[in-house]
Amino acid sequence: MLKRFSIRDGMGVERLRKLAGIETGIITGELSPSVARRAEKLHISELHLGVKDKAGQTYGNHGAAGDRLGGDRVYRGRRE
Repeated sequence: MLKRFSIRDGMGVERLRKLAGIETGIITGELSPSVARRAEKLHISELHLGVKDKAGQTYGNHGAAGDRLGGDRVYRGRRE
């Protein structure tokens, strides 16, 4: 299966990191090697594959992302 990614999304992630100093992450329910490669290409170190409880991973005390995010705002997008 061929997975498609938006060039604009990648550019936005790169600009957030380089221009604003904001780190991004990916939390997905998929176990996709292509998502892992995309994260590596975009220098995203916070990658969580196969997550069923995304809110718990993001905001919970048990998740690596939740531990660091605290009260920071997070956008969780969904492709429709």
